[in-house]
Amino acid sequence: MCGAAWSMCFGLKYVAFFQQVLEEAGLKIKLHAYSTNIEGLTTKLTYL
Repeated sequence: MCGAAWSMCFGLKYVAFFQQVLEEAGLKIKLHAYSTNIEGLTTKLTYL
């Protein structure tokens, strides 16, 4: 349980989910505190 930081824990579930989606699509990703870098074919990016 996250206590006072419930919104942070709630957001982490979404980040983990989308990280998995991007990796399963075969895209190279790098997560940062304020951004996410995604490398891959344009067709794969636009499909998502």
